[in-house]
Amino acid sequence: MRKISSNLTIISKKTIPFILSVFFAIILIICLLDMINSGKVKFKNIIELLFTAIGGYLMGYLIMRNLVFDLVDEVWDDGDSLVVKNKNKELRIPLGNIRDIRYSPLSRPSRVTLSLREKCEFGYEVTFMPREIFLPNFRKNKEIEDLIDRVGKSRNG
Repeated sequence: MRKISSNLTIISKKTIPFILSVFFAIILIICLLDMINSGKVKFKNIIELLFTAIGGYLMGYLIMRNLVFDLVDEVWDDGDSLVVKNKNKELRIPLGNIRDIRYSPLSRPSRVTLSLREKCEFGYEVTFMPREIFLPNFRKNKEIEDLIDRVGKSRNG
């Protein structure tokens, strides 16, 4: 069995949102302290600052929700099936149950979405970050290309 998902998935799902939250909190505190030091503490200014901070945080959350939070933690290739691990759940998906594979190498993070014929614990789609290769925008990921070929062969016979 070999791992075909990135080791950076957990960092993307846990660490980056934490860093962004701390960043927004620090910026908010710095702006509030600046208002206090300059004597410009007015209700209107505080409300504008809070709306701006909350709006920026919500935009960051929505972007992360659509690009990162739906990723499963690990995907392992076991020949005729894939072993998918997310949180404390582990699921084996036979290649014959994969209807379609969409690979987006140009997005950041790169994403592979497996569309399934039958619903599983993770739904009808399983999305993961593939292992990156150097200069991923200029080369195909051989592991994903091989997986696409094997899924096609399992579908045809």
